[in-house]
Amino acid sequence: MLVVAGAIKCENLDKNTCTFAVSSSGKRCVLEKHVKRSGEEAYTCRTSEIEADKLRDLIETDQCIKGCGLDRKTLGISSDSSP
Repeated sequence: MLVVAGAIKCENLDKNTCTFAVSSSGKRCVLEKHVKRSGEEAYTCRTSEIEADKLRDLIETDQCIKGCGLDRKTLGISSDSSP
């Protein structure tokens, strides 16, 4: 677990640090994938409505993610209205 000094805002994280992170407000960060009109994939980190229990300003370490058999490329539920 990597506790970061300062305020983490999910929208400021890149796709390599978004998943398994908790913002300074205690909300979990979620990675969303969008497909641009050009067909190119774009990723956005957003603040979810899910609150972490007793955690703030946290970005889980790569070592922990790997040790748990997880993947940072895990996507959340997209907020778009695609069928």
